[in-house]
Amino acid sequence: MKAILAKKIGVAQIFDEKGSALAVTALEVNPCEVTAIRQSPKETYNAIQLGVGRCKKNKAGASFKLLREIRTDDAASFAVGQQLTCDIFQEGEHVDVQGSSKGKGFAGFIKRHNFSRGPMGHGHDHHRAPGSIGASAYPGRVIKGKRMAGHMGDEKKTVQNLLIAKILLKDNVILVHGSVPGGRGSVVLIKSSTKN
Repeated sequence: MKAILAKKIGVAQIFDEKGSALAVTALEVNPCEVTAIRQSPKETYNAIQLGVGRCKKNKAGASFKLLREIRTDDAASFAVGQQLTCDIFQEGEHVDVQGSSKGKGFAGFIKRHNFSRGPMGHGHDHHRAPGSIGASAYPGRVIKGKRMAGHMGDEKKTVQNLLIAKILLKDNVILVHGSVPGGRGSVVLIKSSTKN
């Protein structure tokens, strides 16, 4: 499995060979360095650790601005210190992109769960109220997992099977056809698609 960390820098529009417009998300790939390899039987799983943004060396060794561990079955094919860039992918390939969605703060049940509101006419006092949330005598409580108002967004999301429309090697930018979770400047993980 191929994987690399990138930064979302915005959205754009390009045209394919047929002249059709494609909405793309631009992902800037800084060189990722393999900092550790987790392998069985020493570890209980197989994975590699990627570091981005090398800082000055300290007593403990080189440090990075961001470290991310990625599960992979072929961890043995990587080496500590190996540099990964956007050329590990090819145009026309399908990938999964994982990131954190935009945080919306506290949101009501209508915005958070797309519920319908109450009647807006005169005499009604529950325009955006949730209404009844529990049963009567039995069980006499609110069922666990009831969809209500609360914190919205800032969750790990994965968008699957996105097409790599173009790779700009000089700028270290990958253009994927479709939307990617997170705001501008957020870090995302690009990995081989599990559906192909």
